[in-house]
Amino acid sequence: MAVRIRLTRKGRKNRPYYRIVVADQRSPRDGGFIETVGRYCPLTTEPDIIIDEERIEYWLDKGALPSDTVSSLLKQQGVLYKRWMKKKGFPEEKITEEMKKWEVLQIERKKREKLKLEEKEKKKKEKAKQSQEEPVTEKEEKVEEVLKEEIKKEEEAKKAEPEKVEKQEDTKKTEPEKEEKSEEKAAKVEEDKKSEDSEKKEKTEKTVTTKKESEKIDTEKKEKESDQAKDEKSEQKQKKSEEKKSSKTTSETKSDNKKDKSDKKSDKEKKE
Repeated sequence: MAVRIRLTRKGRKNRPYYRIVVADQRSPRDGGFIETVGRYCPLTTEPDIIIDEERIEYWLDKGALPSDTVSSLLKQQGVLYKRWMKKKGFPEEKITEEMKKWEVLQIERKKREKLKLEEKEKKKKEKAKQSQEEPVTEKEEKVEEVLKEEIKKEEEAKKAEPEKVEKQEDTKKTEPEKEEKSEEKAAKVEEDKKSEDSEKKEKTEKTVTTKKESEKIDTEKKEKESDQAKDEKSEQKQKKSEEKKSSKTTSETKSDNKKDKSDKKSDKEKKE
């Protein structure tokens, strides 16, 4: 039987806590177990870990294997480090000194981790502030650019006003000439339309005549072909009738010859 040191889940939905348990490898996660050896609650600000070191060492000496999560918890509490020193044969005084040093290092490590988290949060806040301030400055710059462009357009419009007045006078002078040209263009367009209509009519008439002629030619060809077919059929019928007559004459001649032969034989027999 393989024995494992592992976790079993307890607590309500979304609020779990775990027991560190010695159990058979074949039993389910929340099933039967042999002994409880500790407790682990991950939801607190600093995870609450309670471990019975004597019983864990007992089961480890018996050959029980810790799961990955349990082994990480034992490393955090220094149980595996103390067990390693005992196996190497360190005296108890040195083990206590090393464990004190180890605890100090763990406290310093936690402080460094807190500082890193605080720095990250500060950077995030600074980035958020910059992202809120930058769009305001960009908007102000865009507004200034739009105002400058409008001022330039107004100045250009003022400069262009006298030129527009001169152009309007020129257009007033040239208006009657333009009207005459437009009338001439309209007359030309009408003439072109009339010529196009006449050409279209001629083309349609030509196409109609060509279609009629082609239809006549096709009908004549069909009539000739039908006449030729009729002549060929009549000729074939005549040939067949002639062949039948010739076959009849030959059969009659053969029958006459047979009769003559039979008569001659009968005459001979009578003579004899």
